[in-house]
Amino acid sequence: MTCKNGRPYNLYCVGADLKPCSTNQGILSPVFFNIYMDYIISMLRIFGLGCHFKGVYIGCIVYADDILLISAFVVQLQQMLDLCSSCADDLDIHFNHKKSNLIKCGQDYNKANIDTLRLNGYDVTWVSRLIYLGINHIVSDKFINIDVSDTICKFYAAANAIAYRTRRVNEMARLSLF
Repeated sequence: MTCKNGRPYNLYCVGADLKPCSTNQGILSPVFFNIYMDYIISMLRIFGLGCHFKGVYIGCIVYADDILLISAFVVQLQQMLDLCSSCADDLDIHFNHKKSNLIKCGQDYNKANIDTLRLNGYDVTWVSRLIYLGINHIVSDKFINIDVSDTICKFYAAANAIAYRTRRVNEMARLSLF
C-alpha cells in the first residue's frame, strides 16, 4: 500500500479478543456472533475508518472471536477502537483489553512517542510481536514477518501423540487418522 504521493504508509494494528459480558465461554450462537460482527464491521466501513487496498476495505479482519483492526494513522486507530467499544456496548459484549495488543510498522517504526491507545477505558500495550489466530506476527522495521514455527511444533507434537497412541492399530486405520 502506498499513499497518493508514492510514500509508503505506516501501519498500525490492534489484535483484540471479543467476548460477551454475560458469559466467559463466548457467544452461544455462531449466527448471533456473525450478526454482531457484521454490525461492527458495517459501522467501521460507514464511518470510513481503517485501510483500503485498491478500493477494497481491509480495515477490519475477523475470524471467530478475534478481530484485527488496521489503520494508517494512530488517531484513526483510536477512533476505530472507540467505535468498536461503543458498538460492543450496544450488543452487550466487550473486548478483552488483556488479550489485545498493538503493533506498528512503516517509516515511523522507530518513533518513540506514539500515543497510548485505550480500549474500554484501559490502556492497550504496544508490542513487537502479535499473536493473531495462533500465528506470531513479528514486526521488524518496515515489515511484518510471519513465524509459524510454534504452530508447526504443535502439529508435529499432535501427530506424534496420535502415532504413539495408535502404534498397535491396523496400518490402514492409522493412515486414515492422518
